[in-house]
Amino acid sequence: FPFLHNLGEDYPFRDIHAKLVESCHVTGIATLDLEPVLSPHVSEGLIVNRFDAHPNERAHALVAAALREWLVGDGTFTLE
Repeated sequence: FPFLHNLGEDYPFRDIHAKLVESCHVTGIATLDLEPVLSPHVSEGLIVNRFDAHPNERAHALVAAALREWLVGDGTFTLE
């Protein structure tokens, strides 16, 4: 999970996040990168509330759809 309370156009952890994902790919660790799954939906509010940055029901639904596709599909996914 990316840090949802910081997610968006100016996500301050984008570079380190990309390095971590790339490192996993290079070493053969199966990885589902959730940043591209969640970023397009940041305006929908993906955290519980301003005092609790845990993923809310919408974030979990997006992740569940991506995870299902990743596990049963060919490792790629699209969200509609």
